[in-house]
Amino acid sequence: MNKKPQPVSLTIMGKEYRIACDPEEQDALIHSAQQLDVQMRKMRDSGKINGPTELLSWQRLIWPMN
Repeated sequence: MNKKPQPVSLTIMGKEYRIACDPEEQDALIHSAQQLDVQMRKMRDSGKINGPTELLSWQRLIWPMN
């Protein structure tokens, strides 16, 4: 049975994002967003990265998506 994608609310760096995904993928998406949030906060708190654009660029290089 093909299930319709459902909206999921994710909070990354204090900003809320709503993304539609298949119900069976929601848990993995939420878990990935939580891991991303932790890693981005660590990078920000290290003081070596300036601004959200630079932070996202470095995060993408360090933690590539599969």
